[in-house]
Amino acid sequence: NSFWFQRVDYQHRLEMHLTRTLETIWSPSPCLGDAYNVFTSIMVDGYCKGCDVSMCPSGFCCFSCEDANGSPTWAAELSAAKRAMTPQTDAEKVRRLFKMQANTRLTVSAMADQVVEDYRVYATNFRTDQLLIPWGCDFEHIDAAVSFNLMDSVMAAIRANPSYSAFNIFYSHPQRYTDALIEEGYKWPVNTHDYFLDSDDGHSYWSGYFSSRAEYKRWERVLMNQMTSSDILLSTLQPDSDTFSLRWNNIDKLRQALGVAQHHDSITGTERLSVRNQYQKILHEGSVATDAAQGDMLAEITGLEAPRVCSLANLSTCIETQPLSSYESVTVIIFNPLAWDRTETVVVPIPTNSVAVVDSGNNAITSQIQDTWAMTTTADPPSPPTSPLPFEIVFTVSVQSLGYTTVTLNPFGSANYINATAFSGSVKLSNSYVTALVDSNKGLVQLTNAQDGTTSPITHNYYWYCPMSNENGEQASGAYILRPCTPDAMPTAFTNSFSSLSIVGPVCSEVRSFVDVANNIHQTIRLCGNDRHLTIQTGIGEIQPGTEGKEVVMKIQTNIASDSTWYTDSQALEMQQRVRNSRPNYPYTVTEPVASNFFPCNQWTYITSSNATLAVVGDVSRAVASLADGELEFLIIRRDLYDDGRGVGQALNESIRVITTSRVYLGGKATDVITDARVGAVLHTHPFTQLYAQSEETINPVSNAKRLLRKKLFTANATLTSKDSSLLPQNAFLHTRQLLDANTLLVRLQHIFAVGESDLATPVTIDLASILPASALTGAATITNVVEYDINGVTTLDDINRMRRTYTTCAADGTTSETPTKFTPALDGQKVTLNPMDLRTFKITLQWK
Repeated sequence: NSFWFQRVDYQHRLEMHLTRTLETIWSPSPCLGDAYNVFTSIMVDGYCKGCDVSMCPSGFCCFSCEDANGSPTWAAELSAAKRAMTPQTDAEKVRRLFKMQANTRLTVSAMADQVVEDYRVYATNFRTDQLLIPWGCDFEHIDAAVSFNLMDSVMAAIRANPSYSAFNIFYSHPQRYTDALIEEGYKWPVNTHDYFLDSDDGHSYWSGYFSSRAEYKRWERVLMNQMTSSDILLSTLQPDSDTFSLRWNNIDKLRQALGVAQHHDSITGTERLSVRNQYQKILHEGSVATDAAQGDMLAEITGLEAPRVCSLANLSTCIETQPLSSYESVTVIIFNPLAWDRTETVVVPIPTNSVAVVDSGNNAITSQIQDTWAMTTTADPPSPPTSPLPFEIVFTVSVQSLGYTTVTLNPFGSANYINATAFSGSVKLSNSYVTALVDSNKGLVQLTNAQDGTTSPITHNYYWYCPMSNENGEQASGAYILRPCTPDAMPTAFTNSFSSLSIVGPVCSEVRSFVDVANNIHQTIRLCGNDRHLTIQTGIGEIQPGTEGKEVVMKIQTNIASDSTWYTDSQALEMQQRVRNSRPNYPYTVTEPVASNFFPCNQWTYITSSNATLAVVGDVSRAVASLADGELEFLIIRRDLYDDGRGVGQALNESIRVITTSRVYLGGKATDVITDARVGAVLHTHPFTQLYAQSEETINPVSNAKRLLRKKLFTANATLTSKDSSLLPQNAFLHTRQLLDANTLLVRLQHIFAVGESDLATPVTIDLASILPASALTGAATITNVVEYDINGVTTLDDINRMRRTYTTCAADGTTSETPTKFTPALDGQKVTLNPMDLRTFKITLQWK
């Protein structure tokens, strides 16, 4: 019922102090309405209360004071004294404890006076006579027995002092405080905006961590998809007590590792390098365990022997396809973890340029073979036999909802090998939806929507800002803080060695560009089949830092009259409007025109005008700005040489190569572009799962039931599992399908559109039976019970609604209204109705046949 935090823009904090609006009803979702409203309290001047290092000489509630060398001056005495204390320790005994170290320490009564005075000042920031004061800080209050005994004594002294009779001081918590305010009937202002961007002062904007440790952020997203895909596979097979437990535990290793990696100093990239390495170690162990589970499950489903994941395919390395060089066929299992039918392009590294692709019926699949190149082969190349392979085969495959297909790579037959050739002038990449003009020396120069004719000149280049150092006491750019060396710095372009090669093939056409050899910057501009987007793949690093370091950005420039405005997604959900050099709900003075305009982009962003919209979908969370009309600027990789003083104690000097892929959409009608981008973002985030095995000619004999699975994995409802029909409509996304135990299925369903942004932004009703596990191998599961839960799958919706409150809110004109916050159930029997932006969670009890 309440949300508490501390970090906001320092100018916003000042405005909230002046207007006493540190506490509001935050209404974050125009789509979902009052049910998602939450009482929000922002801490006055930081979250450290009851302990201030500067007050350590007084001994005021602080138990980790250090001397000039950073060593505790009285820890041993405290520890010995603590062991002799009991919960009933009297105030005089505590006072004597603190006088052991220095006679200047305050008495308990003096501490009580100081607490009361501090709280009186604190109260001037709020509208009520109730206060909830945070008590604690980073690395403080390390000795609970001493800490609580002292605070007990201070509180007792306040209660015993007649002059403080108006004060009632006691231990509390946010829920108790919120309930007390509601019972008093206070009226609250409403905030409908988010609270980005954080800043401590005019030169300390917390926009750097949106992109810090970009390669680590990217890997976590890959592993999230691996876990989701594995959960769906596990729920496909009727649980057997032994195999189910083994597979479940293997996947859970990755789930737990990913859970740990969501720590606010992990996924943010604000940990030290050695700590990041430890996170990566446990993530790798979880990934290896999940690889084993995937291979085991797909072996059971397909009958193929020991399918394995080609985990380094993104680096053109794949030991699983090496048998092709010995004239042995390799079968690729391609699993679709989405409840939508889809057709996508697949790229597989191979050791030879004489390979043909056939489907499970031995029908030829159109393909092209091309050389691998420095984009993927220069990223920390491993040693043989896992060195980068010289070729890659590209083909298109269609896979049904939550289903799979197999294709076989045969080391014989006619190969469609295409050389990458140098060219001068320009090359046109074109299909039924997109036309792009790419110049040999400039890169992308024009983009056209082939359906509606919308055309824009466009450039796509790489630049770097010099980061501020910490010399002369300046605020440095670092893991948290982004700060160019001058506030209005113009970025420097990487352009010392631009050259290009083109490939025109029957599956995809692309232009490969060497942008900057010294800094190992490469890009591929690719257009495939019936893609509605242009793909831009970027490889950067190791960046040469020079003497200053580099903040590297990718900039896309068009002629769209975007009126200083761009939009970023909030956790892949509703879009947030951003306006350059402006904030929507408080007076704002620009002090850092670059750093203060970078906002988080978790999945996609767009700019728009009356006649054109450009959207960019990424594969990793990163910072994005629009520092001029018609352009988007992404912070890609950071190589800073100084610490920013926010606790890391280490410069963010990233030398690891980053490979990232963006999908670019252009069109005349905003709703059409947004529709394509929303769907494309889901597809981009959840690619096919690919495993490799012996060819079908060498598999063990399998039953007819298992062979039938190669045609279709799920057959619960023939009308929804026909080849040309998805299990879910395009506005509904199966977010989670996870077996919690043999008979309990956790399901999350999400409506991916917001109100007004697409023709698909309408309510949709889904029968849960349509996404249940069912196959020729396991039979069908049926529903015996369904209960709706919170998003975590911990608390039932009924229990949540029992805890929800009705707030009284007040508008600027003084009018008041009641805002109940109970959730409307989405469930009616076995059918779920999703409204725009809904994300609903259910636990389903299954009966297996």
